Amino acid sequence: MEFRASGAADLHSWIRTGLSRIAAMDAAGIDVQIPSHTVPGPEQLEPSLGIELAKHSNDIAHATVTRYPDRFRGFATLPISDFKAAVQELERTVPRRTFWTCFAWPCAFSI
Repeated sequence: MEFRASGAADLHSWIRTGLSRIAAMDAAGIDVQIPSHTVPGPEQLEPSLGIELAKHSNDIAHATVTRYPDRFRGFATLPISDFKAAVQELERTVPRRTFWTCFAWPCAFSI
């Protein structure tokens, strides 16, 4: 499944823009950036789609961090509406994929 949203890009085009992003970072005096997933977050989707979106987003972040390790860091996007899947994605990404931490939208819950 391929996810696209306004302003989002697929894995290959996002990585290709890495050099232009790095040029913009250099121009602004930014050494390291932590790109993140934006809305809609996985918590806003039906759980199975949210899980796929989180994995896809994390794979893109991992590819970028791997390609430009001195310029980018990552944090995992979690499908928080499914706790078991969120834990599995955290275990898949943080220790194995150079992610530093995780990101989970709290609005998945009614308070």
